[in-house]
Amino acid sequence: MPNTLAHIGAQGWMGRAVFKKADLPWILLGLIVPDLPWILQRLVRSLFPGIDPYDLRAYVIVQASFFGCLLLCGAVSIIAQNTKKVFFVVSVNALFHLLLDAIQTKWADGVHLFAPFSWKPFSFGGFWPEDWPAHAMTAAGAAFMAFSCRCLPKTSPGFRWKPVQRPLAALLFLGAYFAAPVLLQDGPHHADNHFIRTLADKADRVGKKVEFDRNKLQSTSEGMFLKTFFGEEIRLTGNLPDAPGILSLKGRFIDAQTLEVQQFHVHTPFRDWFSYAGEKRRCENAMLIFV
Repeated sequence: MPNTLAHIGAQGWMGRAVFKKADLPWILLGLIVPDLPWILQRLVRSLFPGIDPYDLRAYVIVQASFFGCLLLCGAVSIIAQNTKKVFFVVSVNALFHLLLDAIQTKWADGVHLFAPFSWKPFSFGGFWPEDWPAHAMTAAGAAFMAFSCRCLPKTSPGFRWKPVQRPLAALLFLGAYFAAPVLLQDGPHHADNHFIRTLADKADRVGKKVEFDRNKLQSTSEGMFLKTFFGEEIRLTGNLPDAPGILSLKGRFIDAQTLEVQQFHVHTPFRDWFSYAGEKRRCENAMLIFV
């Protein structure tokens, strides 16, 4: 997916142009909705290191689908001052976020636009995070942040807490947002999204193809190893880069612990730096909703 600043660059300017009367915090909230499950995933892994990483990934895939995004958008918008308008602004921005993710090259990944009816991920692979379109959107994001700091009013849209049915309905949507993935996580497992079924079944993965997105390549005296998000170290052979770093790759298991690499792409660290800067600013603006 594009870094956070790139999303702000594309969606911030688009949001101000399309939703001229929409409050900036609602636009930024829609921008962050698809990323919240991935942020919470890192938090859960740090707090509960013993949790099954494959089940957690399937759970997060459901939450990050457009269906999951709509549940969270409904929970927020139903207690907003203008429910219909806010739901439209937040959900359209969440959808646009997913479409931006889909047009960037991201092996082993994709967005789920038609879940829970289909768990086929969409990824059109237009450019890598290191290519010029990503840099252009990142620059636009930095410009939008500077513009919003100086020119856009600090508004507080506020919520409607009465009648009591509104907060109760919001809790119902929020409960569905966290409960639905438990009921639907078999879908990503069976579809082998992010290759979680292939990777989890170590005894039966010999000969199977697999892809990884942005994992750490480590060089040791015993050879090259890929440190996966799921906590496994996989020995690599075949077509390899000369030095360790952050790597996306495609390959085939030649035994349960060894992967023959067929294609790879080396990433720069800039994406993470831009994401950290964008996350800070995006959260600050989105928090205006609650103050």
